Amino acid sequence: MVVVGVGLSVLLVRWAFGDNRARLAGSAETIDILRTDYPDIRAAGGKGSADAVLMAEDHHNALIRLEAPQGHFGYVQAFGSKYVTRLLQGSDVRNYRLHGDGVLRIHLADFSLPRIDITFGGSKQGGQALKLLEEMTK
Repeated sequence: MVVVGVGLSVLLVRWAFGDNRARLAGSAETIDILRTDYPDIRAAGGKGSADAVLMAEDHHNALIRLEAPQGHFGYVQAFGSKYVTRLLQGSDVRNYRLHGDGVLRIHLADFSLPRIDITFGGSKQGGQALKLLEEMTK
């Protein structure tokens, strides 16, 4: 009875207020979100460079190539109606693998964010993300 009541309450709230999960609208917005927490970053290729942002298929997370600080890359993830950002370097990455279904799984040496899953699907950005990680972890 309690399970049904809680489930019904969740459905009613979702129906009444909708899904308010944030989405990344594009490259420039993604870079601006990262810059909110790390104002000194400089994206590769300029502020709104589409080549700098490797966006997930669902627009809920992205990796960002950076020129500054050197040897770092950015990560932005939608979390509820807000965003979580990270500035990462090669030593933060324990291992990574691009799976056949287009999901890039990155294991980090950070207990507060131990794993990142980014779904690139059939896009070429999965390969570009692998190349970025290879460059960072050399």
